[in-house]
Amino acid sequence: MNTRKHLDLSSEDIIKTINHLEVTRAIPNCYACGLPESVCACEAIEGLKVKHMNVHLHVLMHEGELGRKTNTARLAAFIMRPWTTLYIWSRTAPPGPLLELINAGDVDTCLLYPAKENDKIFELDRFVKNSEICRDSSDKEGVKTPHIIIIDGTWQEAQKILNKSPYLQDVPRLEIHANGQSQFTLRRNQKPGHLCTSEAISKALKALHEVEAGEKLETLTSLFLKNYEIGRSGHRLK
Repeated sequence: MNTRKHLDLSSEDIIKTINHLEVTRAIPNCYACGLPESVCACEAIEGLKVKHMNVHLHVLMHEGELGRKTNTARLAAFIMRPWTTLYIWSRTAPPGPLLELINAGDVDTCLLYPAKENDKIFELDRFVKNSEICRDSSDKEGVKTPHIIIIDGTWQEAQKILNKSPYLQDVPRLEIHANGQSQFTLRRNQKPGHLCTSEAISKALKALHEVEAGEKLETLTSLFLKNYEIGRSGHRLK
């Protein structure tokens, strides 16, 4: 796949590209949700759409995800579109808006990724306090909007993206813990204790007190995985 060809894809174009990937030859896709028409989730997605969030999501996708019909990062965009932006990663051409965000002084930016020794840790308590101010007061002066950067790809691809992206090195890490087994079983060689991207985002949102958004994404992830398994077998929902 030619990375440079895909650098200027919008979030909508990225979603459309993945949604058009054939899940099964037996049943055509619903191009709105990316699932076979027999297990279309569009009605459920409409009911799960988030009406407000204080957090913004920035998904930095490995180009390989454009060819993976099992991609779950797009699920966040399905129900949190105004607050979710998708980018295709390139070693030589970092997304301009993401660089501006990292360098901005009026936002709190964190990277959802396990921290190593000496890595900066995102100040979760400060965000929670800011969120409470936003919710309970009309005076938002000095309150910084939190932005989460999420790397989307296989574990090896995610490590490559991090290692080859100097602009990510000093971004404070937001750490979450799996606390249970992942529901994601759609790819081979899935490592124990690792979450798929939508599961990780859901847990991060809950940690940042965006509980409703996190729970809705968790619900959609469960529905997507169940319907995908049924749909690729050529069956229909009962």
